[in-house]
Amino acid sequence: MLNSDENNVVVCPNCTHPYQGNFCSSCGQKNITDKHSKSFRHLFNEFLHGFLHYDGKIIQAIKYLILKPGFLSEQYFKNRHQSFIKPFTLLLLFTLFLYFFGLKLHIVHQFSIATFLKQSSPLGTMLSTYVHKNGLDTQTFIHEFDAYKTSWQKFYYTLLVPFAGLVCSLLLFPKKRFFVEHLVFSIHMVCAYILLLFIYIILLIPAQLIFDFRGDSQIGLLVAMAAYLVYSVIAVRKAYALHWAYATFTGTILSLFILWMDLGMHNMLVSYLTFFFNYII
Repeated sequence: MLNSDENNVVVCPNCTHPYQGNFCSSCGQKNITDKHSKSFRHLFNEFLHGFLHYDGKIIQAIKYLILKPGFLSEQYFKNRHQSFIKPFTLLLLFTLFLYFFGLKLHIVHQFSIATFLKQSSPLGTMLSTYVHKNGLDTQTFIHEFDAYKTSWQKFYYTLLVPFAGLVCSLLLFPKKRFFVEHLVFSIHMVCAYILLLFIYIILLIPAQLIFDFRGDSQIGLLVAMAAYLVYSVIAVRKAYALHWAYATFTGTILSLFILWMDLGMHNMLVSYLTFFFNYII
């Protein structure tokens, strides 16, 4: 505890701003002056309170992402930040989730670079040339490359955010929003997409195991894609307060872009990233 010499007003030890009530009005630190603040019990209570508070915001964010498309972005645009988890924190948590569970849950694509080596595509030609030029064993190269690209796969959805933000800024240029706002909306859209993939997998597994479903899983994927398209239209209308025609156009283009970047370009872009950063640099 620090005291001012002139009027003996208790000031915050963190920023030296005078306390007004139980919390510092400048930095928010709690006004704790007794010896119990140094106890293990106090430390544990702080941890428990912080964890439950933080955990509650995560659950709240997931609920809003699923049930209220565009709501979190709308609240951010209105500068209502304190009541909700920060967008970049949410993205970090989803990235960590994908990093540890994405491949196991089949949310992240599973493929081998051997597929490209068998093709006469620009990527396949480039990789084959590299293997032969450096006198590498093909199977050893494939095994090593696949190990490297797994790390890039887990962060791929994070890389989607700035690209989706750029698309948003172009489509919504007449709205004259800051790029950061488009970036925040893109974070929420990418996180919603990851949630949709997770829900798709969760529903597909029981259908296969319990009901002995043997149909084409591509049908389920098409349904999920259609659901995401509708979700995007509702989200962009809610977040940016657009009329339905503009929202339908923007939401459709944005959702198709994210779907194309994931389902169409994922394997190739991840392979290029792996080759450039792990073999060229």
